[in-house]
Amino acid sequence: MNTVEFKEAMEKRMYIVAKSEMHLHMHEMAQRALKITSQMNGQYHTPDELRELFSELIGQELDDGFGMFPPFNADYGLNIKIGKNVFINSGCCFQDQGGIEIGDNALIGQQVVIATLNHDITPAKRQNMLPSLVKIGNDVWIGAKATILSGVTIGNGAIVAAGAVVTKDVPENTVVAGVPAKVLNAQGIETEILQIGNKPVQDCVGCNGCVEKGKCVFSGDCVNEWIEKAKSADGFIFATPVYYAHPSGRILSAMDRLFYAGGKNFEHKPAAVIASARRAGTTATLDTISKHFGIAQMPIITSTYWNMVRGNTPEQTKQDLEGMKTMRNLGANMAWILKCIDVGKNQGIEAPQAETSALTNFIREK
Repeated sequence: MNTVEFKEAMEKRMYIVAKSEMHLHMHEMAQRALKITSQMNGQYHTPDELRELFSELIGQELDDGFGMFPPFNADYGLNIKIGKNVFINSGCCFQDQGGIEIGDNALIGQQVVIATLNHDITPAKRQNMLPSLVKIGNDVWIGAKATILSGVTIGNGAIVAAGAVVTKDVPENTVVAGVPAKVLNAQGIETEILQIGNKPVQDCVGCNGCVEKGKCVFSGDCVNEWIEKAKSADGFIFATPVYYAHPSGRILSAMDRLFYAGGKNFEHKPAAVIASARRAGTTATLDTISKHFGIAQMPIITSTYWNMVRGNTPEQTKQDLEGMKTMRNLGANMAWILKCIDVGKNQGIEAPQAETSALTNFIREK
């Protein structure tokens, strides 16, 4: 069997019997892949040299926008197709016999595993395998240590969060993530993760320029984009690390301007806050962020404990079993409230109109 015949068989998802001609071909080609990846992983190479080696591995000339950090491992090599401007981070393992297609501008995080083979579940036939293509669309971001299983298609613009195990297709422009977003997605509620990152955020200066514009006068960061997104959103979960027993200064600056310039877009929509810390300061952080919800008439979603997790890294946080349980219950509660509000709207129940005329000053002029 040659490579062309093998790839045609994989497209047809032909059953692979152990020690068959097809199986022996896989082993032969695995040795070729090991030889090339050993070169790639065994010493330093310039970006151009890595691109040449990867092109040799997959039998496809890659564009100048391709980048990777070794080490990298592939079981077959020649059944990988790569689009333009793709980046593959270190430690990834591609089991590509069944076929892996990666679209333009995709980002593949550290230690991502893509598997395209399933073994037969019958013990007597366990050495036999069934292949199925994994297809990753354009502009997809796959986080570190995610696992993509056989037959999965990930739609354009989707995000797979770090550590996720993807067993089903991911629609375009959606997120497959850990708790609580995973719980929401499982109940048919779409989620989108927005991040401030490490970029500076302008503080509110109380200029009132947003009153006429309907948006903040400062346009160099995420705030006005998020105000627009809030119009169509049905609920919100704000999350922050703890700095000196209080929320991140960036999220406070963003939320002050979000709620001052775009408060109407948040009114009567359920919200929750999550605090992540190594040790202390979580309750003060939760209280500070929740103040924004209270002034915007937003139902505040709680869980079976305060919405907090402990750990310095995602791996450490996953060890906080009670924290993970709290996040799952938070996601379930948010989904329930969102569905209840939707039922109410369908029954003609509208949000109340608040009184706005009365203002009391505690300082009196003599």
